[in-house]
Amino acid sequence: IMREPTILLSRADVESCISLAEIVEVVQKVFQAHAENKIVLPPKLEFNLAPMGIKAWNVAMPAYIATYNAAGIKWVGGFAGNPRSHDLPYTMATILLQDPETGVLLGVMDGSFITGARTGAAAAVAAHLCALPEATKVSMVGTGVQARYGLEALMHLRKLTEVRAVAAHFGSAERFASDMGKRFGLSVTAHASVQEALDGTEIIIAATTAPEPIIRDEWLMPGVTAV
Repeated sequence: IMREPTILLSRADVESCISLAEIVEVVQKVFQAHAENKIVLPPKLEFNLAPMGIKAWNVAMPAYIATYNAAGIKWVGGFAGNPRSHDLPYTMATILLQDPETGVLLGVMDGSFITGARTGAAAAVAAHLCALPEATKVSMVGTGVQARYGLEALMHLRKLTEVRAVAAHFGSAERFASDMGKRFGLSVTAHASVQEALDGTEIIIAATTAPEPIIRDEWLMPGVTAV
């Protein structure tokens, strides 16, 4: 029996195949499919190496989406030593796609871009659906890769008038404000404290690995949406 070969896609290949605007559209359809019980989504299987003295973790994330008749699994994790010791991203991910009826492996692809873009898009779609229609002021808590994708994705869904940014290191927030402000012609300001960054905001997108709660209820104005 002749079968098509398994497709291998690098990060650059994946980025050339789909735009963030298209990812936002797919995420919206997947949210709808989930509400219509058209998804099989088992709990994540966690693989944590911290007890072994290795600052690394992975999770296995299988899923089936009837809307696209697509099945696969993402193997994704965080590796604390990568940025400084190995010149690699903190997040590493690989996605396997298979034929849901035969199990034939259709594709193996780098999952780093998809992880950042899809996570950012999911936050943006959730914020857009839950926020007040007139909400245009956004606070980004965390200013890494997912925050950048999250802000850009939200801009595909509604017109923003003000963005506030805060990070564990003020310099990171300043770089985010400068980069995103110039790129999108937005008013983006960096703030030294979370409380200051949330003052008067209407939408909060948290994209941080903070191990402890960093947002307090009393800092939030009535009607604010936080994701």
